[in-house]
Amino acid sequence: MRTNINILCLLLTAFAVLPARAQDATTYFKSLLESGRITAVYQYDVDGSVPANGCGTAVIEGNCFRISGGGIEMLCDGSAVYTVDTRAKEAYIEMADGASGLLADPRRFLEGIKDLKYDASSVSGSFSHPEGGTVRFMLSDIRKATPSGNREEFRFDTASAGPDWVVTDLRQH
Repeated sequence: MRTNINILCLLLTAFAVLPARAQDATTYFKSLLESGRITAVYQYDVDGSVPANGCGTAVIEGNCFRISGGGIEMLCDGSAVYTVDTRAKEAYIEMADGASGLLADPRRFLEGIKDLKYDASSVSGSFSHPEGGTVRFMLSDIRKATPSGNREEFRFDTASAGPDWVVTDLRQH
């Protein structure tokens, strides 16, 4: 599950950064995230020893995001990251600043993106996945919108999960 989450985070980062490839990616990424709300539809496939594919939707608003697809939803309200598997009825919560790998510094993976193609509403390309294989991706229906300002939509409501859910809170209290 973590591999798919890392791929989804990279795609989310890629759609925010890649259209401004000619600009400094770090500066553009920061300004884009501060400019409002961004949504996109994504799809990807991975070849290699563990083939995978998926599709779904992504939303970024400031330092918050929501990535949904294949029964997995990853949410971040700026302070906590919620990884929710609705089929397994499991949720994991960790501090956003304690997240590892791609969540800690997604920019480090951007240099390896190849075959980049983009226009005003879509981005596609490929990159070598850190755990092996090649990931081909497409982001489409990319839209900017006015921020909602509602961080609740970027949180998992543990109170409504029900007794059949397993919720693992990894945050330090």
